Amino acid sequence: MSLSLKQGIVLIAATSSLGAAGIHFAVIDEHLQEYALFGYLFLVLAWFQAVWAIAFLMRSSATVGWLGIIVNVGAVAVWVWSRTTGLPIGPEPWDPEAIGPLDVAAALLEVILAVCALALVMRWSRNGLASLDVPRRATWIVSGVCTAVVILITAAAFVVQSEQPPMG
Repeated sequence: MSLSLKQGIVLIAATSSLGAAGIHFAVIDEHLQEYALFGYLFLVLAWFQAVWAIAFLMRSSATVGWLGIIVNVGAVAVWVWSRTTGLPIGPEPWDPEAIGPLDVAAALLEVILAVCALALVMRWSRNGLASLDVPRRATWIVSGVCTAVVILITAAAFVVQSEQPPMG
């Protein structure tokens, strides 16, 4: 039995989405305490990423792919904005936030997700990727490596975050 390259890319995108969702779920309380709107937005984003991963695994259509790209690129854009000029709302408007390891890990996973989804939704690649078969053993290796990378990125970010002194 073999899987197509498309199915392997779908798995990478879904795994990345679940990793980003896990990070966002973990920091909801912190964001709720800082500014309720931010906490609720993190809650919505985390649930979106968790549900999107399942939806993309079940039906990796262009519509689902584009939805994931738009939301996750938007999340990365807001993150970059909040770290460069600061957001216009919140407890400290226009004051850039510090860059933290969890932020970087989530943004990295969101970029990986967006790149994978983009590779699948581009008109020129859809048919070609579906027809390329990858041996089952290679699929398991790629799946295992991708899962391990997501776990390592997330775990490392949490370890580094826990070693930093509390802010404030």
